[in-house]
Amino acid sequence: MTNEQDRYRPTGASGRSANIGSGRVIEEQIIPLVEESLAIERRTVETGTVRVRTVLQTREEVARADIYRQAVSIEHVPINREISEVPEPWEDGEVLVIPVVEEVLVVEKRLMLREEIRVTRARQVDKVEQPVALRSMEAVVERQSRAGAKV
Repeated sequence: MTNEQDRYRPTGASGRSANIGSGRVIEEQIIPLVEESLAIERRTVETGTVRVRTVLQTREEVARADIYRQAVSIEHVPINREISEVPEPWEDGEVLVIPVVEEVLVVEKRLMLREEIRVTRARQVDKVEQPVALRSMEAVVERQSRAGAKV
């Protein structure tokens, strides 16, 4: 390249010359282009506030339950029979029989069954209803926006 050709070449550009025949020289120039880059920044912007409050609600319900209890009746049955040994208590169906013995002084000593105590158990079911206060809590959220801010 000649100095005359360097004069037309931009700074930082590179060029080539080509001879196309008839004595004409075509100059090819490469021109650097500008490149843009992107930078992203974040910032926090308050758009509004919220207020959360709780509300306590009470409702009445009836609690239902079965309550079991036993009623006991006691019956004394006189026997007055002589026995040779002390009998153990036993159950006759739903009845618990407890023998009561006594030693009686005679010319000789003998065991006399004086009575039996009979204990009968009867199971009863009573239905009970009792009002009960049950509470539940709800959260209420109220959004408050700043003037001019989009919510």
